[in-house]
Order: sequence, then structure tokens, then C-alpha cells
Amino acid sequence: YVTYDQPLHILQHPEYVRERTLYEMTKRINAFIKSEKASKRELARRLGTSMSQLTRLLDTTNYKKELSRLVELAALLNYEFKWEFKKAA
Repeated sequence: YVTYDQPLHILQHPEYVRERTLYEMTKRINAFIKSEKASKRELARRLGTSMSQLTRLLDTTNYKKELSRLVELAALLNYEFKWEFKKAA
């Protein structure tokens, strides 16, 4: 049995929000890379990291990464990150 307000509580849990944000950002960045036909090897070089590190950064199931690295990667692709808050229902 799940109480009526439990899903809202889960959605507002900081760890859930963090993981969901990392997942969505990673998914979008992967789409940007594909649409821009960007070289992952070149992106790794510009980030100053290895290909294996970039692969982990682009893995949507890896939540042990820094949000700032995703923002940096998006900037290399000429995309700007905007954070948005909205009133809970």
C-alpha cells in the first residue's frame, strides 16, 4: 500500500532529484553529441580526460559523476544549462 502523498515525497527527495537530473542531463548530452556529430575522442581531449572517463561520464546509469562535468561538456558542445524550479502540485 502506497499512501497518496508518498510519490510526491519521493519526487522531492534530494537523492532522487540528483539522480534524475544526472540521468536527464546525460541523456540530453548524448543526443547533442549525436546531432552535432561530435568526436568523443576530441571531447575527451578538450575535457582533459581519457576516453574511458568520458564513457563513464556519458553513461546514463552512472550516478557517481559531478554535475559540473556535464555542464562543462555541454558548454564544449555550445549548449547552455539552465536550472528550473517550479511549484509542486
